[in-house]
Amino acid sequence: MKKRYENLTFLWLRTTGCNKQEPNEYLESLVACYSAQNGDYKKLKNIVSNDGKVNKATIGGRTPLHEAVANNHNECVRFLLDNGVSIFVRDDHQLTPIDEAVNNKNLALAELLEQSAT
Repeated sequence: MKKRYENLTFLWLRTTGCNKQEPNEYLESLVACYSAQNGDYKKLKNIVSNDGKVNKATIGGRTPLHEAVANNHNECVRFLLDNGVSIFVRDDHQLTPIDEAVNNKNLALAELLEQSAT
């Protein structure tokens, strides 16, 4: 049964544009984005402590930082910044995490992101 689910996961990843050489890495970035989107700081910390990829974009070019900023999860944003994620990644709509903060009128978060650029 486990093999069947692995095959279904692989098929889904391939059909959604994942590089078939890297399905596990892509799935890891999906989990990181989902965790950031939901403010699950502990799960993000677990991903990083296990050498997980938190700077890799998913379909749509979204990174965990985009998701944490878009959902105003300040603790997750700080954690991601402390772990070296890039604030310059643009999603498929050409938005950076700073753009997300400004669009959400979260100026404190925009300033935090700007400060991390220096």
